[in-house]
Amino acid sequence: MRSHHIIDEIMKILPRSGVHIMGDFNINLLSKSNKLVDEFEIKVLGTGFFPLISVATHEKPGCKPSCIDNILTNDLENTLRSGTLTLGASHHQAIFHINTNM
Repeated sequence: MRSHHIIDEIMKILPRSGVHIMGDFNINLLSKSNKLVDEFEIKVLGTGFFPLISVATHEKPGCKPSCIDNILTNDLENTLRSGTLTLGASHHQAIFHINTNM
C-alpha cells in the first residue's frame, strides 16, 4: 500500500481542526504533471488538510531541488507563520510552523 493511501486513512479519523502532520513525505510537491503528486494533493486537500511548505526543502548536490518535507494542517486559521530554515546539517531544510494557539 502506498504511503499516501495510509495518510488518507489516518486523516479521515483525525479531528476536524487543530491537527498538524509533519515530516519527510518523499513526494515532491514541486513536480509538475506527476500522477503520484496529483493523487497525494487530491487526498490531502480532500480531507481538509493543506500543505504549509511550498519551496524546496531538499537540495542535494547534483540533484534537482525538491519539496519533500512538509507540514500538513487542517488548522489554517490559527497558522501564524511557517517556513524553512537552512541549518547546514543535512541536505534537508528544517521546517517550522508557528500556531497562534501555542
